[in-house]
Amino acid sequence: MHKRLSGLWTAPAFLVFLVAVVSACAGDPPPDDSDTAPAVPGQASGEPQTSLIQLWSAEQPAFGIFVPSERPRDERAADGSRLPAMYSVEGGVALAQNELLDYLFLSLEGNYEAEAVSTIAEGVARAGVPVPPTLMIEDPDALAAVREISDTPGYSVLACGIGSLTNALGGDRAAGEAGNSEVLVHAMRVGAPDIITANAEDVARRIEEGFLGLLMSGPTADDAIRRGRAAAGR
Repeated sequence: MHKRLSGLWTAPAFLVFLVAVVSACAGDPPPDDSDTAPAVPGQASGEPQTSLIQLWSAEQPAFGIFVPSERPRDERAADGSRLPAMYSVEGGVALAQNELLDYLFLSLEGNYEAEAVSTIAEGVARAGVPVPPTLMIEDPDALAAVREISDTPGYSVLACGIGSLTNALGGDRAAGEAGNSEVLVHAMRVGAPDIITANAEDVARRIEEGFLGLLMSGPTADDAIRRGRAAAGR
C-alpha cells in the first residue's frame, strides 16, 4: 500500500473530528510483526504497533463506532433543551476494552468541546492507545478538490461524510452516493483507507466495494460489526 499508511499522520483538519485507534486485544499489545506492518513515524523502536495500522497495511477492513454519549437520553436542561454529550475517563477505558472495536470515532461536529476530547483521550490512553486526528470530505467544494486533497502528502485516511454531503447537494441521495464513490476511487488510487458509516444491512456491501473503515453507531453496532467481520473473514 501507499507508504503514507506507515502511520496515522497529523494533517490539517477540514472539520473537527477525532479518531481514536483501539487495540483489538485491549490491554494485550499485538505481536511485533515488522515483516508485515511498517513502523509508525515517531514511534519508539520496539514499541508494539496498533492493530488498526496492521489491518490497513494488509488492506483488511477495520471496524469502529461513534463514541456514544454517557448522558441518559431523556435528560434535559431546566428549560427543556438538550444537554451536550457527556463522556468519562472510565467510559473511554471500557470502549478501549471492547475486542470487537478496531477504532473509535468521536464526532465533535458543531459542538467542539476540548474537555470531551481530553476525557476520551485519557480513557483510551490508559489502555495504551494513541489518539490521532483525521479529515473528511462532505461539501461540494471539497469534493471538487478530492484529487488534489488525496494527492496532498501527509493524509493517511480519506472519508466522505455522506450524510452531510447529501444534504449539501440538496438532499440528492444519488449524487451523495456518487460523491462517496468518487472519494473511494481516489482513496484506492493513493492507497489510503476510506471510512464510511455502515449498518448490519449494508456492511457486507461496503466491504465488497472496497471501504476499509466501517463505522457503526447505536445499540446494534456490535451485531453489525460481527456481520462485517464475518463478511471480511475476520
